Amino acid sequence: MYQKPLMIHSNERIIYLMEWLDSNGEIESKLLGFSTLIKAPEEVHTFHITPYSVWSAAAKDIRSDEIIDFLNRFSSNSLSDDLKEDIIQWVQDYGTLYLKRINGGLELIAKHSIIITKILQDEFVFERKIGEPTENTMYFNLADRAVLKERLFSLNLFVIDSTNIFGEPLEINIKPVTLQNQSFTLRAYQKEAINHYISNKDNAGGGGVIILPPGSGKTLVGLSIISKIKQATLIIVEDERCAEHWKEEIKDKTDFDPEHVSYINSENNEITPLTICTYPYLSQNDHAFNELMDKDWGLIIYDDAHRLPAETYMSTTNLSSKYKVALASTLARSDGRGDLIFPLIGPKWYETFPILLQKQGHIPIIDCIEIKVPLDEITGDKYNTAQIMRNNDDELRGIAAFNPMKEAVIKQILTKHWDKQILVASYRVNLGKELSEIFRKPIILAGKQENINLIEEFNINERDVLFGTSKVVEQSLFPNLDVLISISYHKGSEREEYLRVGKFFAVEDIRTKKKYFAVVSEMTVEEGDYVKRRRAMINYGFRFKIIEYRSIGEGRLNHES
Repeated sequence: MYQKPLMIHSNERIIYLMEWLDSNGEIESKLLGFSTLIKAPEEVHTFHITPYSVWSAAAKDIRSDEIIDFLNRFSSNSLSDDLKEDIIQWVQDYGTLYLKRINGGLELIAKHSIIITKILQDEFVFERKIGEPTENTMYFNLADRAVLKERLFSLNLFVIDSTNIFGEPLEINIKPVTLQNQSFTLRAYQKEAINHYISNKDNAGGGGVIILPPGSGKTLVGLSIISKIKQATLIIVEDERCAEHWKEEIKDKTDFDPEHVSYINSENNEITPLTICTYPYLSQNDHAFNELMDKDWGLIIYDDAHRLPAETYMSTTNLSSKYKVALASTLARSDGRGDLIFPLIGPKWYETFPILLQKQGHIPIIDCIEIKVPLDEITGDKYNTAQIMRNNDDELRGIAAFNPMKEAVIKQILTKHWDKQILVASYRVNLGKELSEIFRKPIILAGKQENINLIEEFNINERDVLFGTSKVVEQSLFPNLDVLISISYHKGSEREEYLRVGKFFAVEDIRTKKKYFAVVSEMTVEEGDYVKRRRAMINYGFRFKIIEYRSIGEGRLNHES
């Protein structure tokens, strides 16, 4: 008898997928079209149906009866009538609320007067309206666009933002070969992401979100979209290193003259049809923001878009352009505001996860190994004293991070994998420096010009071991990476862990297993932090083996890894 792969918890709007009944990932791919993947550990993957996930499906012209029929077909239990009614209602609600730009302000247009009545009951919105509303319209200041969409989101209302305008033409094309005369082609999932956006963008006011794992080629996806839109484009990135990466990729992968790419900062304010700037600079410089506001952009790309929901950066979504794309590796945020990106930019057009890319043969199998290391006697006394006297978690994290016992573990790993390309990542700069000196290996640090040479030498196997700080490691590519060792951490940051392991997603050799080691001080706040990080990685589909320090001397490191 055929066993169906889904189980549905209708009351909580949760879907469980039995992974072993979906060996090629087809059911999972379909589910991602109208639901959100919460976690994907081995065997059972969990999805959540929300108004925004269903509205994203509606924006792609997926009908409510298609969603319901799919769930009925593959589920071993029945959908409740309430869930069916919710899905039908959410699909119907999509496209009933629009924002338009009129006379230098915003016009909010509802297809049904009952929506305006509901909105007027909200004090936050009521206080910001301009003039008296009509049966189907309200008016607001242009500067309130982001906070208005944020508030409507909290009311479970999805507004299609049609306030944007066309930009001037931009002639740019993707080249078939790189500067090194190496040919390259888009991967299947990259083509899917691009096609989903290009095909559906006009259904939602030109905006949309694409979520791809770190190292899976988001920049190339962004460049391909630019080459298809061919209008003046603004690219907003996290920092200067990210801006440099975009400039390098534009030079390497497109036929656009790199001399005509402008990077706006404190030393340059020239705006060109292809301009790059950072979130911090825009949020701190009103003049630059206003200059960009006056420009007719055809496309704005928000890279590292998990930054957007931050109060300081959310205003960048007030910039007008015909089209907008948010690129992100994950929407996970410590404040839980990640989903706010959808009302700010648009529906989720495409999302994929490492587990799916692994099934499709795009990324290698990764062995994740957590090694628990005890504190030495002196450090243990210091830790206990600090815990008793002050009990400050940040101070305790610092003591745990600099645990001298980690040195022996690193030495063991380097010895065992002496013929591999090994990268050692540290959140704490001083710890990275200290260990790089002990092992007499170079370290890449933020803002250092010599980073380029060190990374190039590592990537062509002229160097076998490289230390690096989290920020530089996250922003660099290591196509020949075999082993990655983490030695210190930014609290329980799920994103930092995901980006570290994500360094393997861009490797060229996917035929051999890769090794990821997390060296953690046991019975400390660091161990507690890492529980959260490990749990998040398991939910992404990674398997973790845990080894205790005393087992290393018994050969467990060799056996387990």
